[in-house]
Amino acid sequence: MSAYTNINLSVDIVETRTVGEEVEIMWYTVGQRTNATTGVVQNLRSANMALFKYDQAGKMRFYRVSNHPAAPATP
Repeated sequence: MSAYTNINLSVDIVETRTVGEEVEIMWYTVGQRTNATTGVVQNLRSANMALFKYDQAGKMRFYRVSNHPAAPATP
């Protein structure tokens, strides 16, 4: 990301679910970034999800962040 300037992102959390010791969050990221060398502006759009698992004591034991298969939000 250091090659870019003017990074502007909007994050919209779509859904948060808690089941037992698991927490799942889905969000969309929409924005733009400008290449510091070339000045080229690139649109950014992604749909992401994260899964967190905790043990009985509440300590995080596992997490995964990935692209969500749903279509990302439209800027």
